[in-house]
Amino acid sequence: MLHSGQWIYLGGKYDLTQALQNSSAARALFLGGNFALIFSIFFLFLRKHLKIQALPNICLAGINLMLPSIVTLMLAWTFGHILTAELHTGEYLANILINSVSITLLPTLLFLTAFLIAFTIGTAWGTAAMLFPIAIPMVPAMLGLHHTPTLAEVPMLIPVLGAILSGCVAGNHNSPIADTTIMSSTSTRTPLMEHIKTQLPYAAPVIVATTIGFYLSALLIPFGFVVACIVPVLTSIILVVLMMRGLHIMGNRNR
Repeated sequence: MLHSGQWIYLGGKYDLTQALQNSSAARALFLGGNFALIFSIFFLFLRKHLKIQALPNICLAGINLMLPSIVTLMLAWTFGHILTAELHTGEYLANILINSVSITLLPTLLFLTAFLIAFTIGTAWGTAAMLFPIAIPMVPAMLGLHHTPTLAEVPMLIPVLGAILSGCVAGNHNSPIADTTIMSSTSTRTPLMEHIKTQLPYAAPVIVATTIGFYLSALLIPFGFVVACIVPVLTSIILVVLMMRGLHIMGNRNR
């Protein structure tokens, strides 16, 4: 990544932060994957765990193993691109769910909006890139600020940004068309929808508790960042433990 971003110590012109910003993740993954493959082959060959004659069959078996994952990912990326670039699903959902709301409810609503969009289009980064330009100007506007404010003037921006990022991750990791979900299921040879069904009972209590936590954070932000962070986090953890315990007891009763 540093090489593709032209880091100054690798013959480029950018410092560390700028190099990471300008880097190509796809190129880095491609080169890194090939380097790891070549290194593994030489390492196993030198340790006499691999014979050259067996290498073609091993590579063919690896290709056959990953082929369903690659096809599924290509279809998911295509579907996600259609939803994002052609149908503009994210903007549509954001405008429906965010317009005309109280600023106290904004973090909660943004968390749910980010979750829904990321779940629908299967990308956390795409959802964040979609919602940040909508949400960041919205907070000063809702507070009646017409100049470029400082963070001290808009403390609500902290839970708002946290809500977007949290919702993006939650939606992405539960989406059936997200690359993380697809690779997790196929690499363990688990049917995709079975993987989705088995992780939802664990994810749902966390999502509910996080929604409540962001609402508390918005209510407590006038009392300072520390209070608005610690109290919602502790409350959410307690709620998750209680909900998981309740689901465990109900599951034992139904057996």
